[in-house]
Amino acid sequence: MSRPAPLAAQDYTDIQDLYAYYTLCSDAGDAEGFVSCFSADAELCIPTLSMSVRGHADLHRFKSGDKARRKGRVRRHWNSGLHLQHIDPATVRGQCYLHAYEAAPGQALVLVDMGVYEDTLVREDGEWRFSRREIRMDY
Repeated sequence: MSRPAPLAAQDYTDIQDLYAYYTLCSDAGDAEGFVSCFSADAELCIPTLSMSVRGHADLHRFKSGDKARRKGRVRRHWNSGLHLQHIDPATVRGQCYLHAYEAAPGQALVLVDMGVYEDTLVREDGEWRFSRREIRMDY
C-alpha cells in the first residue's frame, strides 16, 4: 500500500479534534453538538443494523432517540488507530477503530460495541466535517 500525500499539520489536528468532539457529543447525547460534526447533507450508516440517516434533521432525531433509549446509562467510547488519507484539498478519508462501553450510573463500564469507522470528511465553511460516516460493527 503506498502512502498518500500527508495532510498539513493544522488539518490533521483539526480532524483529530473533530473525532474527539464527535465522541464526546455522542456519548453525552448532545444532539446539537453531534449534528455540528456533519456536513449539511451528510449520511451516517450502520449496515449491521440496516440503518442509514441523512441530513441534519434526521441526525438530530437519531441522537435524541439514542439518548432516550439509554435511559440514563453512561456511555463512553474511544477511537484508536486513526488513519487519514488526503484525497484533495477539501476531502479526506478517515478510518479508525471504536470501542464502546456502557453501564448504569455508578456501575463499572462493560464493553458493548467494537468496530471500525470508515469516513469521508469535507471542508465546509472552513471546518472539517463528516460527509459520510459508516460504522462497521464487529458482530
